[in-house]
Amino acid sequence: MMNALVRPANKNFTAHAVFERCATSIGHCFDDDPKNQRPMAAKLLSHNEKGLVAHMEMNGQSLVFKAFDPENPDSLWNMARETKVLRRLSNTGLAARLVSINKMHQFLALEYLKGVPLADGLVESELPMICRKLGRWLASFNEEMPSQRTQSTWFDYLKHYREPALQKIVTKRATWLEKMPISELRIAKNDSFLHNFIISPNGDVLGVDFEASSIKPVGWDLLLTSRILAQHFPHHINTITINLLQGWGKKVGLITAARFAKFCDIFARKTAFEPLGQNQFNLNKIKSDYNEARLSNRSLPKSKYVVKVPYMHQEFTFVTVDEKEEFSSRLAKEARRAKKDLNSRQVSERSLDANIPSTLMQQACALCNGRCCGTGKRNNAFLKAEDLQRHFERDEDSTIEDIVKLYINYMPDEHVLGSCLFHSKNGCSIPRYDRAQVCNEFLCDSAKLVGDLPRTAQDIDESTLLVSVRFGAVQRSKITVPSV
Repeated sequence: MMNALVRPANKNFTAHAVFERCATSIGHCFDDDPKNQRPMAAKLLSHNEKGLVAHMEMNGQSLVFKAFDPENPDSLWNMARETKVLRRLSNTGLAARLVSINKMHQFLALEYLKGVPLADGLVESELPMICRKLGRWLASFNEEMPSQRTQSTWFDYLKHYREPALQKIVTKRATWLEKMPISELRIAKNDSFLHNFIISPNGDVLGVDFEASSIKPVGWDLLLTSRILAQHFPHHINTITINLLQGWGKKVGLITAARFAKFCDIFARKTAFEPLGQNQFNLNKIKSDYNEARLSNRSLPKSKYVVKVPYMHQEFTFVTVDEKEEFSSRLAKEARRAKKDLNSRQVSERSLDANIPSTLMQQACALCNGRCCGTGKRNNAFLKAEDLQRHFERDEDSTIEDIVKLYINYMPDEHVLGSCLFHSKNGCSIPRYDRAQVCNEFLCDSAKLVGDLPRTAQDIDESTLLVSVRFGAVQRSKITVPSV
């Protein structure tokens, strides 16, 4: 692995070092008399180059501990933004209560919210209801944030973004956007990832993680939420946007709810599967920087090509019994439909050999770590009846129970947090011949670029620099090395 382009990690910001340094201060965040405190239990929820989140328990009490890397300026800005928003939301019931701010050790202690992440609890049948709840939460959040009057239009605002997807909207909808006024700016959550919403035991939507909050035109969060939901339910964009605005329940600034719902629909369709909110990279400069860096390490080959690939985190969690049962129930339903439809239409045998990726493609996907697998959990590994019919074709005596058992046996003990249950440390744990067809055939934009490179690059006869990018920064990188 070539890490010349990745920001060096702070060796003092390991989970062990942080807990050891902050243990006494964390203990003071609990209500009990320090003399009666028992040892704390800590469960690490996430850890990256900017922060660490853990669930802390002591004497029957629970808190969420969020530590920020003091040597990372971006991390400290994240803490400042999170603190500002949580203070505004105090006692509103919209987010966790802020228990303590420790500036010496750069951490926050928050109330522990019971419930499940929206990413794990959202199902298609409940989509309209959840969208209305999200719309109400966004409207309530918006009301709690400070207001700043302005006079502009959505055309003027979006034209400053360089992302190709937004530029297409600006170009094709210029006249329409010029009639969409922006009259007010407020702090937006600016992060609609479904893991950053919690569904409480009584069904309420609660927000978590406000590190990305920023001053934006009123309605920005509605656009981002439409986009994220469209990624998970691309065939229900109209349902998503209409119900989000119903939940919002009023005008968006000076724009009617119906008109803004149309705006959300356009925004979601054009941007759902395109990069958004990241710095645009000059790939030639990255290649130049690498070739300059290799001057101090001549063992690295000179890069002829450079490709930016998506990023998926490398955090893992155990597959739960409930997740296995839910998967089994959904798969059995598709298997019953497959068996029923088997005799009603001709199913052509697919050629798997034609879909085997090149060596370069495999390395690019490995560096990305499977961003396209991210929605596989909710979509049951994308397995549909037409994918399962081949099992009955191979063995006409196969039962629905046989198929369910087969896939449960494929399931790893641990999977990538929030991703497909078969997204293991070594990639997809389902053999290619038993995966959903879309898993073998789908190519993201980056993969298409890889596929367009010359055969010499595909076969690693020439070196290619691969960079995995997240939030405007190179997170991982790799240079392919010819074997001879």
